[in-house]
Amino acid sequence: MVEGFAMPHFETDDGTRIHYELRGSGEPTLLLIHGFASNAGHWEAFEREVERDHRTLTVDLRGHGRSDTPERGYSIRQFTDDVAALVDSLDGRDSVVVGHSMGGTIAMQLAGRHAKLVSALVLLESATGPGIGVNELEQHDLWRALQGPGWPRPIEQFYAGFFPDDRDEALRRRVVGDAARLKQHVVLDSWRATLTADSPGIARGVKQPVLYVNGSGNDRTSADVRRILPHVMFAQVAGSGHFIQLEAAEQLAVMLRRFLDRL
Repeated sequence: MVEGFAMPHFETDDGTRIHYELRGSGEPTLLLIHGFASNAGHWEAFEREVERDHRTLTVDLRGHGRSDTPERGYSIRQFTDDVAALVDSLDGRDSVVVGHSMGGTIAMQLAGRHAKLVSALVLLESATGPGIGVNELEQHDLWRALQGPGWPRPIEQFYAGFFPDDRDEALRRRVVGDAARLKQHVVLDSWRATLTADSPGIARGVKQPVLYVNGSGNDRTSADVRRILPHVMFAQVAGSGHFIQLEAAEQLAVMLRRFLDRL
């Protein structure tokens, strides 16, 4: 990776400008990939925990954060190829890729399709089941609600559900507000990508070591994850919902260090 701070945008082959930031120093580099309706800023708490030991590369996926919002390209494969092209442009190799939720699916596909870029994976609250079909998608309540003129309200309600006990009201408002500010076509197409992604199929391409981290409120088990990633290390944080990197950044940093020490 290049040293220090780099130019803030990378342009893909289709002209989409992808915002990214490099912080900290030390190897291996941590490539941090956010999830559906999220952005690179949601890694800040975790970056503060690791920046003394690792360089971090955060990226706003197309349509999210400060990246461009083209009319098309919101698939797991395109998200993955955007990230791979960015890392290639920085001469990156052997990063530890940390993916949250949909970002974990992207991380797995990056490990399979661009293996030279990835030395290990850390998946946070990522899907482990097969994707749904088009007919089932069209019956999904949120999918239908997001197509209407009042679509920001259902995405606000959906994201507020990730913070059910309001332990940090300011954090809840920030995350909910970030999701509601996205453009409607970005939300719809990214949600389609999230729901229809075949996580077990994508996981078959992963040969690198994997740490999977669950939030405390998720009943997913290590056996569930090992059905698609037999070699996974499994961990669960205390006192965190879906946004582990924001709600339990210190615990996550400790787990990451233990994981890397065993590689």
